[in-house]
Amino acid sequence: MRRVQTIPEQIVDQLRKDILAGILQEGTPLREQELSERFGVSRGPVRAALQQLAAEGLVVAVPNVGVRVAPYPREEVFPVIIQMRQLIEECILSLICEQLSADLIHHLEEVLEKLHTACDQADMPAVQALDRAFHSTLVESYGEQRLVTIWNALFTWMNFRESPQHDLRKSYQAHKAILEAIKNGDQENAIQLVKINIQES
Repeated sequence: MRRVQTIPEQIVDQLRKDILAGILQEGTPLREQELSERFGVSRGPVRAALQQLAAEGLVVAVPNVGVRVAPYPREEVFPVIIQMRQLIEECILSLICEQLSADLIHHLEEVLEKLHTACDQADMPAVQALDRAFHSTLVESYGEQRLVTIWNALFTWMNFRESPQHDLRKSYQAHKAILEAIKNGDQENAIQLVKINIQES
C-alpha cells in the first residue's frame, strides 16, 4: 500500500488546490503563523510546505515582504512545459519498463481502481488528483528526487491552462491502457500512450 501523506504534504496539496482554483490569487501573502493556525500545526510543517510550493514555482519569497503566491505562467510557455513533462515521463518509462517491480504495478493498480470510482461518480477534483498520483507514481519509481521536483513543477504549471472538457470514461481508459502496456513490457506503446495522454490533459 502507498504510504500515508506527511503533514507538510497534506498542506502542500491543499494550498496547491487553493492556488490553482484561484482561491489564493497571485500576489496573495502566505504567512506562516496564519497558516499554522488554519491547519492546526506548528510553523515547522508550514515552512516545509512553503518550501515545496516554492520548488514547484507556485509561491515566491520576496525580500522584506515574505512569501506570496507567484505570478501565473505566461500562455506562450505552455508548449515548452508540456514538452518538458513528456520528455521526463518518456525517459523514465523507457527505463522502468525494462525492470518492472511488483510493488510499482500494485501501486498503479490501486490508483487506477480509485480513478475508476472517481470517474463513475463524476468527481472531477478526485479525478485530477488521481491523474497526478498515477503519473507521479511512475516518476517517483525511478528514485531521483530532483527529477520528481522538476516534474511536480511542470505538472502544476500545466494546471494553469484552460483545459478542455474531459470525457471521464476516456480518462480512465487512457490510464488503463498505459498500465496494460507497462505490464506487458510494451515500452514503445506505453510511451506513445503517455504522450497522447499528456497532450490531451
